[in-house]
Amino acid sequence: MGLPSSQIRVFIKLNQQILQSYKQSSAILLLIYLMEMETKNPPASFKERQLE
Repeated sequence: MGLPSSQIRVFIKLNQQILQSYKQSSAILLLIYLMEMETKNPPASFKERQLE
């Protein structure tokens, strides 16, 4: 006995919402990580400007 199609649709919709929020939060985490790396290891041009 399979699930009614209405329940399957609700389940798929929930999964899509979870996936969407996961993508957003992982993108934000990646952005924060990149900004942290930038402050710890500034690019060469930034170092050169400090030397002048």
